[in-house]
Amino acid sequence: MKQIRLYSAIALLVSFLLTGCGYTQTAIPAQSTNAVSSNPTLQPYDWSAYVFMHDQDPAMTLLGVQETLALFQEHQSALLFIGEPECPYCQRALPVLNDVAKEKNIQILYLDANDLRQAPKEELDQIFEFLQPTFQTNAEGKAVFLMPTFMHIQNGKIISYHVGAVSGVDLSQGTPLSTAQAEQLKTIYKRVLDGQVE
Repeated sequence: MKQIRLYSAIALLVSFLLTGCGYTQTAIPAQSTNAVSSNPTLQPYDWSAYVFMHDQDPAMTLLGVQETLALFQEHQSALLFIGEPECPYCQRALPVLNDVAKEKNIQILYLDANDLRQAPKEELDQIFEFLQPTFQTNAEGKAVFLMPTFMHIQNGKIISYHVGAVSGVDLSQGTPLSTAQAEQLKTIYKRVLDGQVE
């Protein structure tokens, strides 16, 4: 049994490292939220890598891998976004989520997926164990972690999430989401926050 788990963990790690971005979206019902407050020991994040993020003071707090793992292990509640500037869907989704966070006066925790790639295997395996509810099935039928992923964590459990952006995103133009697409994604994010079923 341990050998099967080890092979599964290795397969998930390889899938994650090769996948990069998400091309789909999924949402499940949520409950109310209690976002974790900012951790004053964390270093500031250079948001300029997100070219569509024009807010100089986003409602985002950078978390490291160990802090993210502690969220789950210590049964905390939070709103967590996992993405990376190299992901074109993340580039477009994060500013929209920031707008929702500002509107709702909440803080979103941000984990840069590049930090996950550099994490020790044991920590990565532990985080993936907690992230399994958000995994998507790829064309080969394997469970993979895709980005961007926004999740609502309550008492250390993922109670709702959204993977990807919205359908019809045109990456070829190097432009942000259209107004209609941004509004659609805002609605999805608010449903994740408010516990509404799509």
